Amino acid sequence: ANAAQQQYVEQFGSVLVMNTYLKIAVLALSLVCVGLVVLNIQTYRTFRDVKPLVIRINEVGRAEAEALDLPVLRRSCTILLTDGPRGCTILSSTGEQHVPAFPAREVDPTGAGDCFLAGFAVGLLRGWPPARAARLGNWCGARAIESPGLPAFAALPDLD
Repeated sequence: ANAAQQQYVEQFGSVLVMNTYLKIAVLALSLVCVGLVVLNIQTYRTFRDVKPLVIRINEVGRAEAEALDLPVLRRSCTILLTDGPRGCTILSSTGEQHVPAFPAREVDPTGAGDCFLAGFAVGLLRGWPPARAARLGNWCGARAIESPGLPAFAALPDLD
């Protein structure tokens, strides 16, 4: 019986070890999948009522905003109207709120809108109300135009 066991281990021992590693890998992958499902559920719960629509007010954006039926549209989503140095306006089913821009010395306007949207998104991801998130977006957009290329954010402002 010992010779048969020894021959089995010699032939299939590595398979048994690999089978154990496979079980561990499947368990780890299952835990990652469960974690992702939980994260998706939490993200959905956090953002189920936030339905932003961003319209930039410039030559094209102003015409686009006028062509849309904003009173009807704002019943189903939050509209963020950006207006460069004048800040932005948040339109929702509950009201309208203007968020003023931060002062800035314009050097290069490239990327200001992208930086604004990034700041706004970060604010929403932090669970801030849209007006506070828009203030962060305005601050990021203002910092973006003060130098050519990518802006350097040393610290975030006090938005309260």
